[in-house]
Amino acid sequence: MQIFSSYNVRIAESNQISRLLIDTLKLYREATNYFIERMKENWGSIFVQEMPEHKQTKAMEELCIRTKDRPDTPYDFAREFYKFPSYLRRAAISHAYGAVSSYMTRLETWTENRHGNAPGLPRAGKICPPLYRKNMFVRDKN
Repeated sequence: MQIFSSYNVRIAESNQISRLLIDTLKLYREATNYFIERMKENWGSIFVQEMPEHKQTKAMEELCIRTKDRPDTPYDFAREFYKFPSYLRRAAISHAYGAVSSYMTRLETWTENRHGNAPGLPRAGKICPPLYRKNMFVRDKN
């Protein structure tokens, strides 16, 4: 299996393109934090450990994504993140689930043993969005 990382790759020469990438990262991390908060609020009632990815996504979208068939949801993701692409939204949901699931496991372990400090609340941190080739970038010939 090959692992790719964008951390050590020169993304762009242009300041404008670099600025756009930084803005994309910021927005993606904010969306991930949004989903982390909603997931923590609904952990145990809707979200549980070892939940299949398609069920995590479906449950979160039923909570936050308004559609013609689902006009009323407890949260309105589109109000804060208007026209956010669905593939980035689903990746953010997946990242959020991983962060909250890990936090809940560590919190449970800490509650049983009470060694050291309680685990810190999860945040998006330095995660990067998936940059799908045909949707997000065009590879330069150089």
